[in-house]
Amino acid sequence: MFPHVTALVFILLAFLVARDNALLNGLLPDLDDLLPTLDLSLLQPAAADEAPISPSQDPFYATPTNISSYREGEIVRDRLLPNEIKSGPTTTYTAGRVYQYMYRSRDSTDNPAANVATLIVPPGPANNRTLLSFASAYDSPNPDCVPSYAIRPGSPAPFGALSVDAMQLSVALDRGWYVVTSDYMGINGAFPAGRQMGFAILDSVRGALSSRARSTTGLAADARWAQYGYSIGSFGSGLAAEMARSYAPPLSRGALVGSALGGTVPNGTSLFLQNAGGAGGGLLFSAFLGLSKAYANFSALFAAEAGPARRPTFVYVGDNDVEVNNRRGVGRDVFDYLQSGRAVLFSETFRTVTSGASQQGVHGAPDTPLYVFKGARDEISARADTELLVDTYCGANASASVLYEVNTVAGHADEQLLGAPAAYDWIAGQFASGGGGAGTAGCARREVSLFSMSAAEILSFYGLAAAVDMADRLGIPFALARRGWVRISKAKLKLSTSLRDHRLAWTG
Repeated sequence: MFPHVTALVFILLAFLVARDNALLNGLLPDLDDLLPTLDLSLLQPAAADEAPISPSQDPFYATPTNISSYREGEIVRDRLLPNEIKSGPTTTYTAGRVYQYMYRSRDSTDNPAANVATLIVPPGPANNRTLLSFASAYDSPNPDCVPSYAIRPGSPAPFGALSVDAMQLSVALDRGWYVVTSDYMGINGAFPAGRQMGFAILDSVRGALSSRARSTTGLAADARWAQYGYSIGSFGSGLAAEMARSYAPPLSRGALVGSALGGTVPNGTSLFLQNAGGAGGGLLFSAFLGLSKAYANFSALFAAEAGPARRPTFVYVGDNDVEVNNRRGVGRDVFDYLQSGRAVLFSETFRTVTSGASQQGVHGAPDTPLYVFKGARDEISARADTELLVDTYCGANASASVLYEVNTVAGHADEQLLGAPAAYDWIAGQFASGGGGAGTAGCARREVSLFSMSAAEILSFYGLAAAVDMADRLGIPFALARRGWVRISKAKLKLSTSLRDHRLAWTG
């Protein structure tokens, strides 16, 4: 859910060129001190890879007719892929092993469903007792935009907007964590059918911990796992945390050490009201298409409301990858394309479906630690909805462990970039303590600031290669010297039109 992805990238770039940027002038040390030498080989774009077969054409994704004969989480088929995965829009990361598997799960109406996940082994020293479930924010009902395909070099689909998710996933691998990322909206793209998301994530972990997967990847049978998800990824991961105790008890307390949920979007109805005609307009077109795949009654409602004349507009705007959906949907009001307009929100079908499909806090309170981080200026999902969710969790469970942090100056896209370092550190602490790390007991809230992060922290977390990769994608020139970055004068720093037109979160 990233309509202003360029604003996210600009924050990182602003840190890197702050000496010549009036917004942050004088806040950073000389980067020559941070980077006495620069390995230019890190900055070379990856060699082009032959495009993999899209899921709609790949027999690996075909659901077997006997899917109901498998146990939930059981692997149906698997394969090893080349060790290269995306680490940005044009760069790749060499993993230790890339293992992909289809497994049985459950859809939102409790019917058997096949799903696909990718288990990635770190390249160097790895801790085979740590597994991170990384829920990519891919926001798409298109089956050819799923993470298992988007993560592969040569795939035209981005792994998250501007492949930021790919960049953050590679950071997890650098920490020595095994990473599993699932197509948690299902093979058909049921965006945002929440129950299916929770089931898919939990069953992907069951598959990763199965003897079949472990024999290929070396993951330990007693591995503990954690979750990271931003935006719609936080929604799927949040539901997995809520449902773990009832749906997959062995994966709950004692096994799940914690869930880091950022850019939370806990209330689907609020999401519709806040984004119609605004920044996240494309999300709503995608949601009608995706929910129609998950619920027959919602499909009938959509058919009656949009009619054959308007449905092509929904497909044009919302049936693409996250970047195209965002671009085509900005400023569009989905209710202008529905017969009942906003009144559709109050129909019995809409209320029934969304209360279960796009609402957190209704499947029970997690019995495992949570780290919730949110931008106070989130333009996609209101801060108040997250406040209510945290209150619900803390009120429903006397032993709840929730740390809630609000970045006072960040918007939705900004916080994905700025909140990840602290979230990863929190996850590392949970792994080290087995879910009982310092600061996790009880419910705590605090405010943080964008400027509380140092340049060294940002730079060390994301790395130069990722910064150059995204800068190149946006057409922002950088000059390089043998020793670090050459500072660029404001006269030479030319931002792309799309970047310049976006209001940055801290400008007020």
